[in-house]
Amino acid sequence: MLHPSATKAGRRQLVGLEPLERQEPLPVGAHVVGGSPHPSQGFVTSSCFSPTLDRAIALGLLADGRQRHGETVTVWSEGRAFPARVVAPRFLDPEGARLHV
Repeated sequence: MLHPSATKAGRRQLVGLEPLERQEPLPVGAHVVGGSPHPSQGFVTSSCFSPTLDRAIALGLLADGRQRHGETVTVWSEGRAFPARVVAPRFLDPEGARLHV
């Protein structure tokens, strides 16, 4: 049996974040914002440039994150906004094909 908070609507869930307009990683600790005046819906927990994928990738905790895959969100840090796409938190070989070679 799950704790009631584990099934609560709006809880933060782990997601992948792909920056849309920059190759540099998103700032760690930056907030995913929406609405007015920019209430936080989540935050970036880790971020890096992947040489294997040749692009920046990030992980974050986002309210209702699993239901938001494909959505474009705004990541806010130190007065700057960065658009990002919400994706599954698996960036390399999501089907697991490399595992079964």
